[in-house]
Amino acid sequence: MLSFVAFARDGAYCGAWSSCINWCRAQVAKDPRVVAHVLLARGGEKHGRVVAEVTSDGERRVSRGRLVPLKKVPA
Repeated sequence: MLSFVAFARDGAYCGAWSSCINWCRAQVAKDPRVVAHVLLARGGEKHGRVVAEVTSDGERRVSRGRLVPLKKVPA
C-alpha cells in the first residue's frame, strides 16, 4: 500500500495525492519562503522518496527524488 506524506519545516500531513498537494499550497501561501515536499512511502519501509516539491514558483514533480528517513519527518 502506498502512502503520501506532505511536509514542510513546521509540520506534516498524510493523505491522498491531491490533498497533500493542497496542504503544500496552503503552507506556501502562508509563507512564500517555504519549500514543501511530498513523499511516497510504502508500508513497512523506513524511508520515503520525495516525489514532488511545492514552492512559491510553482509545483514540480521530482523523478528519482532523494530518500528521507520517515522518523525525520516532522509530526
